[in-house]
Amino acid sequence: MPVNALVRLASILSIFILVQNTSESACSSIFFSCALAHYFIGFVYSKNRTLEIIKQPKSYLPSLFIVAAGALAIFYRFPLWVYFGTHHVLSEFYRINNPKFISENRSLVFSISCFMLNSFGYLFIIRNQQSISWLPAKYVLSAFLVSSVVFFCSLYQNRTAFPKNLLFDRGLFEGINILLVFGSLFFTVNYRQVILYHAVSWAVFSGFRVKEKGQLPLIRYLILTFVINGVLLFLSPSARMPFQISFPTLSNQVDLWGYIHITASFALSSSNPKWITKWFSNRDTSGLQAKQGTLLQGTLIN
Repeated sequence: MPVNALVRLASILSIFILVQNTSESACSSIFFSCALAHYFIGFVYSKNRTLEIIKQPKSYLPSLFIVAAGALAIFYRFPLWVYFGTHHVLSEFYRINNPKFISENRSLVFSISCFMLNSFGYLFIIRNQQSISWLPAKYVLSAFLVSSVVFFCSLYQNRTAFPKNLLFDRGLFEGINILLVFGSLFFTVNYRQVILYHAVSWAVFSGFRVKEKGQLPLIRYLILTFVINGVLLFLSPSARMPFQISFPTLSNQVDLWGYIHITASFALSSSNPKWITKWFSNRDTSGLQAKQGTLLQGTLIN
């Protein structure tokens, strides 16, 4: 069953229905609660990974570099659509593991084309953002189409290296990108809606990961997810309670913790390329080589 592709499709459709059928205020409240809950739960489930990094002296210098880079990004207000976009594309790309036995040359073409497909797809669907209005949409779309053709040709060329279920999942997962790009010709998409998709899809996907640990960890995860989202919705202006957090305050907190979450993910997330994860672990936990669907190092930060 193509779990990853179905989670992606269901997440996109649920957000589309939400945006089309609820008020802007309600959408904003749901966005803020899901984003902040995603950040918080990610840190909760990264405890083991954090302790592992602390015990490894070799990770101190790269960790310091990441902290400094994150601090500079916050201080100088590095464009969040770029910072998040990089994080989002990496996490989408490495969500589904590639077979270890694709030859090195073929693997390079496959990986680069897949990364480009996701990158140009992201840029095209948020092209109406004022901050990136300078990007020539027709060239971005052309680059997306070229990378899509190269990716699917590479996928076909390497089809024998994939188990059938993974081949179908990978192809459908990336094929949804084409549908999304096509849909963006008729509906305006902003990067905050992509953040909402990211939070929702990873909440569901992480549930499948936690389920591998047993029923009790899954129940704990579900309770934590619903409670945090419920509390944040309760405190949002849409709840109209006597005590509430204003939208500007929520927006500032989402941006601030977004920077922190994304920065931390480079060290804490197992869904990163090997050249990143090797600096923070003695074991190979890269998205390319990790066992598919396993809750690695106790971390869900993505």
